[in-house]
Amino acid sequence: MKNTRYSYQREVIYNNVMSRKDHPTAEQIYEDVKKEIPNISLGTVYRNLNFLSDEGKILKVDLEKSVFDSTLMLHNHMICEKCHGVFDVDVDYNFVNFSDKFGNLITKADVKFTGICKDCANEH
Repeated sequence: MKNTRYSYQREVIYNNVMSRKDHPTAEQIYEDVKKEIPNISLGTVYRNLNFLSDEGKILKVDLEKSVFDSTLMLHNHMICEKCHGVFDVDVDYNFVNFSDKFGNLITKADVKFTGICKDCANEH
């Protein structure tokens, strides 16, 4: 049984992820949270991020490196080959057609795109 009691550290970590519009790594979250809780360890941040992800409160996205996302609705990600930024990509999937075609019940899709983001593409 998981420990579900209140944790101030977990609350600060959760609030940090939810306040962001980027896709931070555990290390980036750690650097931010350390400003409020100076004695927090990177291991504590990892444990709490994994707990929050397991509880369905945040999304853990395994790309080149795990990043965390406050958006829980179905969406995919693109990684920029130049700046290594991670961006949300909305793709309209018709799961009924996939299920009918392959005979499987598809409940989730996780697609990673790679390319050049518009900021990097405009750097010419």
